[in-house]
Amino acid sequence: MIIVLTTSDSENSRGAECASMLAQRLTDAGAGRVALVDWGRDPATAQARLAAEPEPVTGVVLVAPVRNFGIAASTKSAIEQLGDLFRDRPVGVVMTAGTPRSLLAVQSVVMPLLLDYHSVIHPRVVHLPGEPDEKARLDRFAEEFAGFCAVLEPAWTNGLNGAGVLTPRRPHR
Repeated sequence: MIIVLTTSDSENSRGAECASMLAQRLTDAGAGRVALVDWGRDPATAQARLAAEPEPVTGVVLVAPVRNFGIAASTKSAIEQLGDLFRDRPVGVVMTAGTPRSLLAVQSVVMPLLLDYHSVIHPRVVHLPGEPDEKARLDRFAEEFAGFCAVLEPAWTNGLNGAGVLTPRRPHR
């Protein structure tokens, strides 16, 4: 199961709209079950929903708003409080809002994921500052991320053929 985690604090935001679109596109791309989780408006409900999820998580996409050239604080809070959700898993990042110059805002999210949680970051970070080709970029990302998770899932589940490089993943519950 892939989690699309939106950290936007508004129901009618572009982030919520993009997260919903992305969840549908991931399903269309053959990603299996996709769960859309809204952290921004109600973290307690989102955390309870994730804890009750019976199916193992095979990947996470963060859909995060950019404000003042930085990722929103709600995104950083979600990463800190849901750390095990990201541990040893593929993670994709979609940034909404901002300007074309706020592309480097993703660094404040990617570095803790890489260093603290050993996440495997999808190389295509999607930045959606309000340009006409956003739907095409989300389609491309969904196709690539579904394939990325499918390729990596056996390695995370079984370890790399007993080579000792990766340890078996603990399911997030």
